[in-house]
Amino acid sequence: MLIFAEKYDRNKEEKRKMKRIISILLYMAVLLPLAAQPPKHEVRAAWITAVYGLDWPQTRATSPEGIRKQQAELIEILDRLKAANFNTVLFQTRTRGDVLYKSAIEPYNSILTGKVGGDPGYDPLAFAIAECHKRGMECHAWMVTIPLGNRKHVAALGKESVTKKKRAICVPYKREYFLNPGHPQTKEYLMSLVREVVERYDVDGIHFDYLRYPENAPRFPDMHQSPDRLRKARKKMTNLYIFHFFLGYQIHLT
Repeated sequence: MLIFAEKYDRNKEEKRKMKRIISILLYMAVLLPLAAQPPKHEVRAAWITAVYGLDWPQTRATSPEGIRKQQAELIEILDRLKAANFNTVLFQTRTRGDVLYKSAIEPYNSILTGKVGGDPGYDPLAFAIAECHKRGMECHAWMVTIPLGNRKHVAALGKESVTKKKRAICVPYKREYFLNPGHPQTKEYLMSLVREVVERYDVDGIHFDYLRYPENAPRFPDMHQSPDRLRKARKKMTNLYIFHFFLGYQIHLT
C-alpha cells in the first residue's frame, strides 16, 4: 500500500512537471515571438487641457474675431506638437458635467465664451478633429467621467446640470458633486455621452479620466455600499471592472 502511494505521488509530480514544461514551451513558441515584434503604430500623445483654460483656450469666442483667435490658439498648439513629432492628441471633450462639443445632453463649458452653455459659433471638437487630421495626427476625445465639480460650478450650470436632470445618479461629497459609480444608471448616462461623440464625430479614440471613487473617501455615499468589510473592499474594483467592460464592449459594437 505504501509502495503504491509513493508511485502515485511520483506520477502526480511527474505530470505537474510535464505540464510546467509544456506551458513554458508554449509560451516560448507563441508569446515570445509576438512580444519581439515591433509595434505597428507608436503612439506619441499629448493632452490638450481645456478645464480652466490651462492649455486652451485663452480667448473667449464672443465675436467673429474672438472665434478666429480661439481657433488660431489651438492651431498653434497643434503645429508645435506636429513639429515635435507627436502623432496623437487627447483633446479634452468633457470636463465637469459640461462639454466642448455641440451636445444634446450637457451644456457647453463656459471657458469657450465666458457663459455656461454659450454657443462659441463653431464646434470645437469637430474643429480639433479636422485640424489634427490635416496634420496626419489622430484626435482622441478625452472625457472626465465621475467628478461634476464643486458647489459653485454645479450652481452655475443651473438646470442644465446633470445634478438637476438625473438626481438619482448624483451624490454630494465634501462640497463637491460626483456621479455615483455604484449606481447602474451611471454607466448608462456615461454611455449616452460616449455614443453621442462616436456617432457624430470622426474621433480616433475615447479616453476616460477619473473613472474611480474620490480620493480619501471612506464614507462616500454609495447607495449600493454594503456594511460588510469584504464588500467594501471589493466595491471599487468590482464597480470599475463593470464600467470598463460595459463601456469598452458597447464602444466596440458601435
